[in-house]
Amino acid sequence: MRLAIISDNHLGFKRGTPRFEDAFIQAEEAFTKAVERGADLILLGGDLFEKPVPPLEVVIRTLKILNLRFKHDSAVAWCGGKEVRSEALRGTPVLSLHGNHELRSKGQTNIMEMLEATGTLVYLHRDTIVLKIGDEKLAVHGMSHVPERYSLEALKQWRPRPVEGAKNVLMLHQSLGSFVFQDREQARIQLGDLPEGFDLYVCGHVHCRAEIEVRGKPLLFPGSTERTQLLETERVKGFYLVDLSDVTSWEFVELETPRDFFFEELRVEGVGLRELTEMTKQRVEEVLSRPRRNPKPPLIKLRLIGTLAKGVLGSEFDPQRIIEEFSDRALIEIDRTRLLSELVSKKAELVRELRERPLSLRDRTLRLLEEYLKDLVREPLFSITDLYHLLTEEKEEIVGKKVEEVLAARVRAEVED
Repeated sequence: MRLAIISDNHLGFKRGTPRFEDAFIQAEEAFTKAVERGADLILLGGDLFEKPVPPLEVVIRTLKILNLRFKHDSAVAWCGGKEVRSEALRGTPVLSLHGNHELRSKGQTNIMEMLEATGTLVYLHRDTIVLKIGDEKLAVHGMSHVPERYSLEALKQWRPRPVEGAKNVLMLHQSLGSFVFQDREQARIQLGDLPEGFDLYVCGHVHCRAEIEVRGKPLLFPGSTERTQLLETERVKGFYLVDLSDVTSWEFVELETPRDFFFEELRVEGVGLRELTEMTKQRVEEVLSRPRRNPKPPLIKLRLIGTLAKGVLGSEFDPQRIIEEFSDRALIEIDRTRLLSELVSKKAELVRELRERPLSLRDRTLRLLEEYLKDLVREPLFSITDLYHLLTEEKEEIVGKKVEEVLAARVRAEVED
């Protein structure tokens, strides 16, 4: 019993740009190889599409890819659970979840329901289907994407249970434990929340491939077939072929069609705009001189880290000119969020220093107030300690009046002089 596990194709991604074709080419390669390698079933982990209501052009091209399943007949038969159209089990059947990109408001039909209605695939959302493949039975339990804050409760309410006498696979499209789509996302479902008794756990949503063990069984994250985040960990793209025999084994099949991808960090210190521009262009040229396996222009993610010269702001650096200059040779993304002006760098260093020193919250606040006001005015209007006490006692009006009095006195003094 061989399963192909493919996820997060994001068909329609970067529509209107040179990267639009990439997701289709890579999804087609994955489906073709899955069928050619003799997969009995294709399990889709969600986010087949980039948009919840994809353009008709994208839907038609997706149908052509899904129809590659007819190149091989797995002789799969329904024997329990969710009832489906007979057409959906022809060829190499496709069982799919919806992902967060296909999620629609309650009561609205999603694109997976439409594809199921045409017999193109089997759509699972808190459903179980039991299939017979040769002399073996397989139960696939699937929960499609649920908004993160409701995910744990949705899993508990569903309470999937393994089917006796069958191999059991549990599929999700969520963040799980420390495996999240992006750093600021916090998973509600922890690994210990996954129910027991399944032979294989599969999870989409996370775009980087990973393999771990949970409850003594494999948990596979196939990752995406297209690079949508340009993370350092997104270097290899592909899908899993899993053999669910007596001892579960798997192989990661790497795709050959993705563009070469380079993730680079350029560290600078006290540089001006002209120097930064030249250093950035030199790094791009150096990357382009490296060996590549794909003739298409590569993807380059360049992260700038460090400080600028005095008086230079990060917002003054224009990466778009560099991106356009190399547009016929590379597709470049430049991250300047870690590029700091001299002033911001000093403030960050001060905050780090204060955190490390054994100071009270009051003393830290006074030190920060003193430092920030020093950059705003040459001579303080009144003592930092007085200002701190007035603000903490919510006496902003007194502060405002005192500022007005001091300023008025200074104006009078200048007029008299």
